[in-house]
Amino acid sequence: MRGSPELSDQRHERILGTDWANANYRYCPAVMGCWLAGPRATMGEVVGGLMVTGATRAELARELKAAMCTNRGFTMHRMDDGYVFGKSVAGEHFSGALEVFTDLILKYGELRVTSTVSMTVPALHAAIDALPDAAVSNLDLAGGRPYSTELAIESFGRAGSIGAAAQEILIETDDEVHAAVDEFVDMVDGPVNDWAATVLAVEPLVAAATSVTDDSNPLFVRRLILLLLSLNQAEDAVQVMDAHLRAKLHFGERESRAPKFEQHLLDSFPAYRLARETRHQAQSH
Repeated sequence: MRGSPELSDQRHERILGTDWANANYRYCPAVMGCWLAGPRATMGEVVGGLMVTGATRAELARELKAAMCTNRGFTMHRMDDGYVFGKSVAGEHFSGALEVFTDLILKYGELRVTSTVSMTVPALHAAIDALPDAAVSNLDLAGGRPYSTELAIESFGRAGSIGAAAQEILIETDDEVHAAVDEFVDMVDGPVNDWAATVLAVEPLVAAATSVTDDSNPLFVRRLILLLLSLNQAEDAVQVMDAHLRAKLHFGERESRAPKFEQHLLDSFPAYRLARETRHQAQSH
């Protein structure tokens, strides 16, 4: 849309001569933007006020890279419609990989930024790959080996919003890029870091997993159980497994594989078997 002043004036004249009552705005965002700004708006106001371009997207990517990689120690690589920022993080109990997935969607003259954060545990690769197919969720099987070690995932967005209420960051003009980057990194420095600390603490994950009564996510819960066993917390692993078995649904599974997963735990982890036997004895008295 950027061009010579003469060309912009020609476009402006055509827009001012439009029959606004009968214009088809659906297929012409620039004309619709001029209509929204008022019949006397100039084309420069439309370009600068409502329409962003691929150049805006590229500038946003450059500024995000500087803010996340140079200033905060993340790596960055391209994925689908956006980028993945990642770095290793360490908690009191275990180390993980924090990944921030950011989609930059340019559509109808607007740039929408949607973001998700996840925590993976690379140290779980061996334990997860040792699972027999019968004990693996069909959700994991569909992706093929090696299976993911993702322990938790959450959406986040503007104004500190996180989870189901996460709001996308909307950029409508070039001069909103800096503010959008500031808002994004404020989210990373605040709610995202707080979320990561909660995941690394383990106890909040155990509390959440044991309080589930309806739908228990087999992917995250079973990875949590394997993590607990790697941390020598077999009693907690049994407690989480009991809640998982009691749940009415196992999200995404056509038929629950939880019993076969537990059988694998009983066969492969002596500490889990002992904790299970101890729990049965305590419940029988």
